[in-house]
Amino acid sequence: MKKIKVTISYKDKRGLIADLLERQNINAITFITQKKGSIRGNHFHKKTIQWNYVLKGKLELYTKKKNKKKRKIILSKGDFAVTTKNESHAIKALKNA
Repeated sequence: MKKIKVTISYKDKRGLIADLLERQNINAITFITQKKGSIRGNHFHKKTIQWNYVLKGKLELYTKKKNKKKRKIILSKGDFAVTTKNESHAIKALKNA
């Protein structure tokens, strides 16, 4: 798991532009909602990378790689994180997200 810092590429009176991903081979883009207290995931992907961008709410992202300790990070609106191939992950909603 890696939390990614989103940087603003351009900003003017109309708003801003931020490139979330560049030069990546994307398998799928999925929109997910999650109610407070619910848990999603609790699995891993053998061949794909999962990118997580939070539009609203607050989440706990738990991950575990083989032979490594379990890790946890908190994600809030605007946060971006990635889980790699074969990295177990589960997401708990601390707020509706």
